[in-house]
Amino acid sequence: MNKIVYSQSGKEILDELKPLWEKTRDHHAAVSLHFSMMLKQLQFKERIAEFDEKSVNVAIATDAVAHMIIGYCIASVDKDDKGTIESLYVEPEYRNGGIASSLMQQSLNWMDSKGVKAKMLTVAVGNDDVLVFYQKFGFLPFQHKLMQK
Repeated sequence: MNKIVYSQSGKEILDELKPLWEKTRDHHAAVSLHFSMMLKQLQFKERIAEFDEKSVNVAIATDAVAHMIIGYCIASVDKDDKGTIESLYVEPEYRNGGIASSLMQQSLNWMDSKGVKAKMLTVAVGNDDVLVFYQKFGFLPFQHKLMQK
């Protein structure tokens, strides 16, 4: 049986998340309706550089028996006190056990402790199955952002 341990960290843990982040990037590329090639080309180093000017919290789920990180949620707060769920991932074999919900709740609690004015996240078109999950936390569609290919 797996023993899941939760912890929180800052930007210093980001490099350890690269393999998991690449899996979520590949998933988004696979389900994308229009921008698969662009998503496949995203690089981890460029993505985490976006956090340089933000306060960042990383909620982490670790399998204590296997001694490995099996999920994470990266949350940020910008200079305008806007909170963003930047990335959420749980390894497939650990899904449907409440891990993503725990990571998400830790991240939202952290944002609350920072006094954010608004919370948001972005879902790639084609990854619509995750919308029901985010709705459990009060996130609802606000607008459609279109991009020219």
